[in-house]
Amino acid sequence: MAPGCIYIRGYSGVRYIPPDLFWCYQRVNDRPFPSMTLGYTFEPETIKLVDIHLKRTFNFYGADAWSVSLKFWYKPNFQDGNAYGWNYRWNPLKQKFVRIVNPQTGDQYKPHIPIFMGALA
Repeated sequence: MAPGCIYIRGYSGVRYIPPDLFWCYQRVNDRPFPSMTLGYTFEPETIKLVDIHLKRTFNFYGADAWSVSLKFWYKPNFQDGNAYGWNYRWNPLKQKFVRIVNPQTGDQYKPHIPIFMGALA
């Protein structure tokens, strides 16, 4: 299991679900991601949206607002005071985190796609 922690952010009374929300699913942040409730800014590629839970409430007059729960997985992989996130792996021979690369071309490979998560901040 990878090191890190689960971070859940919940909203209630949401009238509009931004379409960008679904593009962020199973992707990582491409830039610093602020958390106002924690008073912390997550480093790029260290937080991944792993679950979206939507619940719609209804009243006598019809559809009401949404309750939204977003579950993030924070994977910092700290080394030398820097945070290395989802697109790094531990290399036991070098004893450090290294970028994931394509073995045939040597190009950097990002299995966890970085995306702007501005709609979620």
